[in-house]
Amino acid sequence: MDIVERSYSDGIKARDILSDRDVDELSHAQQIGLEYLRKNMKIADRDSFEELYDELSEVESIKEKHVIKLLELLPTEPEEVETIFSKERVKLEDSDIDRIVEICSSYTDA
Repeated sequence: MDIVERSYSDGIKARDILSDRDVDELSHAQQIGLEYLRKNMKIADRDSFEELYDELSEVESIKEKHVIKLLELLPTEPEEVETIFSKERVKLEDSDIDRIVEICSSYTDA
């Protein structure tokens, strides 16, 4: 099997898809995943998620996969952003880190 296309999915989309299914239809792994998403998603609604997604996408040095990871974790300190990107091949400028913290903090402070 060849990979034709790759796209990233967010936790809210996964949670919504799994929630729409009958519990009996879910595999054990899917049930665990759904439980995790319900407990740990820091952004509860699609509108807030999309708004933050759009704002973070404007930071030019990061890719879609980074935006989704940032939305999952919502870092509010520069050190948290640096930790998230420590294994990535992305060099963030201090201004980018500050912008990411500002965007994520705007949701957590609201």
